[in-house]
Amino acid sequence: PLLHTLTVITLSPLPTLTPPTISLAVDALDFLQLQYKVEWPCNVVITEDCLRKYNRVFHLLLQLRRASWTLKTVFSLIQQCEGLDKQQRRQLQIHRHEFQHFVGVMEGYITNQLFYLSWRELEEDLATKVHSLDDLIRAHQMFIDKAIFRCLLSKKAMAVMKIIQTVFSCILRFSTTLSSSALPSPLHLFHSLSRTHRKFRETAGLLMKVIIKLVERGYQPHLEDFLLRLNFNNFYG
Repeated sequence: PLLHTLTVITLSPLPTLTPPTISLAVDALDFLQLQYKVEWPCNVVITEDCLRKYNRVFHLLLQLRRASWTLKTVFSLIQQCEGLDKQQRRQLQIHRHEFQHFVGVMEGYITNQLFYLSWRELEEDLATKVHSLDDLIRAHQMFIDKAIFRCLLSKKAMAVMKIIQTVFSCILRFSTTLSSSALPSPLHLFHSLSRTHRKFRETAGLLMKVIIKLVERGYQPHLEDFLLRLNFNNFYG
């Protein structure tokens, strides 16, 4: 059975990062790896190269889940901050909602492109195009390559993913500032969080411009789905 051979392991040695660095590093959980014990003849189809690609998708999902989990604690952290007035709390909650919207868009996009569209295409290929072992290898390779491409993990999408990870970094910084054991004065705290939010808006705006240009050129058509989700109500203009 799959669960008997699929495990999560930690790389050795573990990354030696200080706590503040760990809290802000988008890839802080990349030391976790999926390991699947593939025996013959399945190892002819699921190769080591395929497993490396699966791990790249796994790391992206970890980054998304971490950002989502972090935002769940932000609401209560804002409410617990002493010295902030009602208007400041409300503004910070609006910032949190914007962060949550972005993460939700990413989760919806990945779910649709990976778990629905790519998987459905693989099922169709298995039912109609696979008549030999070579066909099976080709269909599986095409599936994982499409997953990498649609998850924006290919070399051509590296610039887009870098911008997205900067957004994740803003979310982590926002949460880390709130949860710090040595909070600054309420006014300084509010200004610091506002600066982080401005950085988020600037980065999200840049992401919008890049994606719009790519969509207009007809490059990476799956980005049209991402664009529609992110800017459904023209929030980013």
